[in-house]
Order: sequence, then C-alpha cells, then structure tokens
Amino acid sequence: MPTQGQQREYTRLCGLLQQIGLRHYRELPEGAKSLRLLITDSSIKAASKETAERMQVPELADLMIPNRHMVVEVYDAAGKVIGEVPNASTPSSLTFDLARAFGRAHSPDPDGIVAIL
Repeated sequence: MPTQGQQREYTRLCGLLQQIGLRHYRELPEGAKSLRLLITDSSIKAASKETAERMQVPELADLMIPNRHMVVEVYDAAGKVIGEVPNASTPSSLTFDLARAFGRAHSPDPDGIVAIL
C-alpha cells in the first residue's frame, strides 16, 4: 500500500505527464489515448537503445540525473502500445519538456506513471 506522500507524488507526476501529453498531442502517434512513463537508471536496461541515445543529449544534461533514461509508452483506446517517445522523430520540444519535468523525478510506482489523454 503506497503511503500518502507516495500517492501525492504519483498524482503530481500523473498531472505533469497529462499536461505534456495534451500540449504535444499532435506529436504523439495517431490514436493516442493514454501514456505510461517509465523511468530507469543505468543499472536497468532502457526500453530501447534508441530511446537511451535520444535522452543522452548534452543540452539535457543539467535536467537529468546522470544515466537516467525515460520512455513514454503511448497506448490506443484498446490498451495496445502504439508507440513510444522519445524516438528518432520526436520534436526536441517534447524531449525537453519530458526531461525538464521528469529528469530528476523518482517514480513512486515501479510500474510507471499513467496519464489519460
């Protein structure tokens, strides 16, 4: 059972993820209905090599905990993963917003943060 503090932090991070998802909705895969943010450290393999490389941008270094990797899985209405960001075609503004919001965050839930769009 999560503590009250963990519940508040999850709610805060969920709200940030939802705001970013709505702000950058056009950059997400078509049919996006929900997002799941996964945060991993260097001791845990990132979701993909491409994602890990995408988040290791010098301009983001001050925003991120060293060796921190993030991926946002994008789901459709049926709950099927239809993509992930950041990827090779993700605009830098979306990548920057994710790094600024979550680069130093600690997820209270190891299964990730979920936001409905």
